[in-house]
Amino acid sequence: AAAIERERATLLREREAISTALEQGYRRLAAPVDEIDMHAAAARLSLRQMEGRLRLSLKTAAARAEEAAGDLDAFKRREQVRWRARTPDSLTMSTGMLVGLVAVEAIASAPIFANAMNGGLAQGYMAAVTLSALNASIGMIGGFFGIRYLQRRGRTLKVLGGLCTAAAVGFGLFFNVFASLWRARSVEALERAEALRAMAKGKSFDAEILAGQSDVLSLLFDTRHGETFILLTLGLIVLIGALVKGATGFDDPVPDHGALTRAAERDPRCGRVMTMRR
Repeated sequence: AAAIERERATLLREREAISTALEQGYRRLAAPVDEIDMHAAAARLSLRQMEGRLRLSLKTAAARAEEAAGDLDAFKRREQVRWRARTPDSLTMSTGMLVGLVAVEAIASAPIFANAMNGGLAQGYMAAVTLSALNASIGMIGGFFGIRYLQRRGRTLKVLGGLCTAAAVGFGLFFNVFASLWRARSVEALERAEALRAMAKGKSFDAEILAGQSDVLSLLFDTRHGETFILLTLGLIVLIGALVKGATGFDDPVPDHGALTRAAERDPRCGRVMTMRR
């Protein structure tokens, strides 16, 4: 009986040890499971927050796209615009064409100015570049802020556009006529000085040169001053080219039409909205 009791006590102790070991093992396994559950819950919370922010962002973008499409449609109805915005494929090309006009006029005008200056061709080229750049700038401003605003339906903007166009054309004409006459007067002064020197030395000279200054029309259209007319023509060509390029070469001919169209087409959603409205 004593042996049985001892064996029984041994079995009980072993069972207790096994139970304790199993419980400890379970506790060791349960701790990582709790951590995994905690991290999973945090990840789910982050995903829900991201989903909420994304939905809000998409709703905001859709609202902006809808608003941009509405602004464009309202503008086209108000201004009676029935075409898609005409924007240049490359602003670099438009700018290059304008610079090309400036360069061509400068190269063609430099020898004409050189005859009226003591500095020769270099000084003439500087004067030609200055004149050509001013022609291009005046024409660009008149075309972009003048001719384009003549396309608007509002009376105030149309009047302002007309005033800007008239100012650009008027100042461009005045500036080119002034530059041409200044060059012609300078040539006359040089010719008169040469005639006086020839007369002092007893050499032959053109008496007409000493008769007095020519009138404006004679300077501009007389064959003896043909370079003056050529200079004026070159300046007017660049001025007109810059007016046209300023009106059509950098944006849609109707102001704000290009900007509203670009804003409306910036979001792909808006393209679908505009298609549905059409």
